[in-house]
Amino acid sequence: MTANERILFCLIGLGLDVQKETLSEIESLFRTAPDWKQIYKTASQQGVLAVVYDGLNRLVEQGSIPERSQPSRTAKLQWGFNVVKIENCFLLQKALSEELARIYAGYGIRTVVLKGLAVAQYYPEPQHRPCGDLDCFLMGDFEKGNEIAQKAGGEVGDEGGYKHSHIRYKGLMVENHKYCTAIRNGRRAKDFERALQRVLQTESRTPIGESHLENPSPLFNALFLSVHAWNHFLNESISLRHICDWAMFVKTEGNRVAWAEFEKLTSAYDKGLSRFAHCMTFLANDLFGIEIPKDFTMAKDLKPLADRMMRSVLYEQETIYNKGYSAWKIRVKLVLNMLLRNNWKSRAFSEHSALYRTMHNIGAFFFDRNPHL
Repeated sequence: MTANERILFCLIGLGLDVQKETLSEIESLFRTAPDWKQIYKTASQQGVLAVVYDGLNRLVEQGSIPERSQPSRTAKLQWGFNVVKIENCFLLQKALSEELARIYAGYGIRTVVLKGLAVAQYYPEPQHRPCGDLDCFLMGDFEKGNEIAQKAGGEVGDEGGYKHSHIRYKGLMVENHKYCTAIRNGRRAKDFERALQRVLQTESRTPIGESHLENPSPLFNALFLSVHAWNHFLNESISLRHICDWAMFVKTEGNRVAWAEFEKLTSAYDKGLSRFAHCMTFLANDLFGIEIPKDFTMAKDLKPLADRMMRSVLYEQETIYNKGYSAWKIRVKLVLNMLLRNNWKSRAFSEHSALYRTMHNIGAFFFDRNPHL
């Protein structure tokens, strides 16, 4: 790592309250002034701007950074202003999500949160984990949920295709999931979706605060967080926020997950998914000192692969979704990414080659347009 990267990860750890470095190691990092402009830019791009700001403030309050090595007053003000924007956005999204869930509850509908607000609860400062929208699963009431949202003043669109609808409710974007994951990718994908829904139905969920929003069980979150990040990693990229999400989840819920069942289900889908989850756990431990869960059997010799993953996260970011591209432009970019830029990812984290996955996806698009379980 470069000096700036070491400082970035140190500040993330402090912001997440999982400090790994000793006080003397921290002080040695700040003997010379860091490139705060670059650290700020990277933190913003990686979705951890507010977390890094928390870490910086903690060190300043402790007197662990000489004044000459701190960001300028102007930089601190700019940073603080943008953190307040993140906080306000989070609080507004949370309030609107709770409002919509309350409306659904009036009709007997359960609103289960997929990642986002559910994962934010594991952070020391939940409002410092940005949430782009509300991803929810309504426990079999997909169509009814769309109808009720419309009656409540929301606009419902089908931009999500067969997997989910888009609901725009008072400025809040909601992804109302008919399926938790993409099931167009064959029998294994459908089997994995059935397993996810079975876990949702059979394992207990917990309310988020005093709202009608529900956090799924630890096993479901382990499965969903890993497959969601895995798909993004293979097709485009992930950010440090994904790694922080996994680290905070493992720290909080790691010893409550049935890891043997997790291993069985992920390996049945794709052994590369299991390997990906192992690398994420390795990074959580290596970067932030997160303790490996007692029932998690870590694969051996992960460091070279985990290091390659981290280089990709830091230097190969190219998001495709949520960029306003047309559906066909997204498809073309995904194919080019899979075959060219991200070819190595399929070799490392999938049982199938990039060419096989590309041809399989194209075939599924034309011959399984409207899949169902």
